[in-house]
Amino acid sequence: VIGGGLLVGTLFGRARWLIFIGLFLAPFLFVASFVSEWSFSGEAGERYIQVTSIEDLERANFSYDHSFGVLELDLRWFELPTGASGVVSPISIDARVSAGELRIRLPQETGAIVTGSAGMGSVTLFGDESAGIGVSNTAETGGESPNVTFAIDARADFGSVVVDVPLEYEPRPLVWEE
Repeated sequence: VIGGGLLVGTLFGRARWLIFIGLFLAPFLFVASFVSEWSFSGEAGERYIQVTSIEDLERANFSYDHSFGVLELDLRWFELPTGASGVVSPISIDARVSAGELRIRLPQETGAIVTGSAGMGSVTLFGDESAGIGVSNTAETGGESPNVTFAIDARADFGSVVVDVPLEYEPRPLVWEE
């Protein structure tokens, strides 16, 4: 609307004051053009989620959404249901942070196909970092014959995405159930 007013103002000379409004709004519109969709439905602050089973993923509908802050999705102690044998087809997980940092930690013995993107920020997938505006990267990891494979879509509108496989053993943190 303001752009149209500026065009009319150049022809008729009565709306030149709109230039100041246009200059003020330009940086905000520039930043907004890199965000695919705004979502403020998730929580804010620092959030740690430990996923140990397929039931944990089903409860979250295989999707995690966080508005502001840090979202850490820890899959290091993910276990197949008892009785499951052979290769499990890719388990799709969608994780998103509107503004902040998204960290995903994967177990060593699984495979993963990860697509990471950031509207404005950085994406680090298994040590390979890309940063800037409209950054997107895809990486794959896994052993020769993993029992479980994850297909992960990790996004941050403003901020960073970090997906890694810890190399050292860490004791399992205690998570209190409500």
